Amino acid sequence: MSKDGGYSLPLEVRVIYCGGFTMIIYVTSGYKGPGPQPEKAHCLEELKAAHVYHISRNTWFKMETRMIKNVCAPAVVLGERIVIVGGYTRRILAYDPRSNKFVKCADMKDRRMHHGATVMGSKLYVTGGRRLTSDCNIEDSASFDCYDPETDTWTSQGQLPHKLFDHACLTLQCLPTRPPSCDAEEKYPP
Repeated sequence: MSKDGGYSLPLEVRVIYCGGFTMIIYVTSGYKGPGPQPEKAHCLEELKAAHVYHISRNTWFKMETRMIKNVCAPAVVLGERIVIVGGYTRRILAYDPRSNKFVKCADMKDRRMHHGATVMGSKLYVTGGRRLTSDCNIEDSASFDCYDPETDTWTSQGQLPHKLFDHACLTLQCLPTRPPSCDAEEKYPP
């Protein structure tokens, strides 16, 4: 149990990515092993299973699967599925919690890691990160791509203003400038 009374993730994980769905948190990508000590970097091991936390039960369990091989890959909720995006690979996996099945989606153009991902409307957007070149070098990226699950295709949306990696993306919904009022007499500043 952690200091604040909640339960901790059952193993030490670095570079965590997770997605939430119906009061459950899925930790889908990362490394397990020692902390950020450069001399022990060779001891890091890929997290090849999902760790699932049930909020109402306050419990963790390990979801074994050979499908998850993504490291440093963001996860997003897209429709009724949790989508794991890249992670030292081009592959995209969509997990359906209701059927407990993974589906492989169209691959990205490049092998990417340390990138950001978010959902707007019914599409997935992936920003920056690092990519593995054909001669096995890693280079920072300014790419901005869109995945459409209806057509299972990727399209480039251009370039970010700068190369960017190890970042997160967040979609904000348009909020009204004046909150709705139950009392017609209540006045709001212009």
